Parts: sequence; C-alpha cells; structure tokens
Amino acid sequence: MLVCACWWRADRARPWAALAGVFALGGFTHMVLDSVVGDIAWLAPFSDEYFALSHVETMFKPWWLNFILHWSFALELLLVALAVYVWRRDHARYW
Repeated sequence: MLVCACWWRADRARPWAALAGVFALGGFTHMVLDSVVGDIAWLAPFSDEYFALSHVETMFKPWWLNFILHWSFALELLLVALAVYVWRRDHARYW
C-alpha cells in the first residue's frame, strides 16, 4: 500500500516519490517472482523458514537447462512479452 501511495501522490514537484515507488514495486515484484521456484525467507528476521511454490528438479545436464525448460521460465517470458506490449502500445505514436 505504501508503494501505491507514493506512486499516486507523486507529482512534478516530487519526482523522487515516483522513483521510490517504482523502485519498491520492482523489488517486491522480484521477490514475488522468486517465490515461484526460489526459496525466499518472507518472515525474516523473525523466522528462518523459506517459502517456494514449486522446486526445479534436476533432470538435465547442463544445469541451466533445468531452469529454461521449467514451466516457470514461460511465466517470466510471458511477463516480459506483456511489458513489451504495454510499452509499444503506449509509445505507438513514436514508431
């Protein structure tokens, strides 16, 4: 909620508020996406328990193929494609 408040309250007189909101939203989004298949300690420093929705199993060599061929990689590609689509839609008059 704080991120949204910084984002919508930002105006031309306080561009740092918009930048802080974007930075915080990016960090939070990164942690949420890492929680899909990575272990994140959401309750730190109160607990050392790690949380993840799924785990990448070792099935291929080299090791990086396990991540590229996992379903979570398609989710990341979908988010990138959505970001490109939104950017192109908003900047269509310049192309």
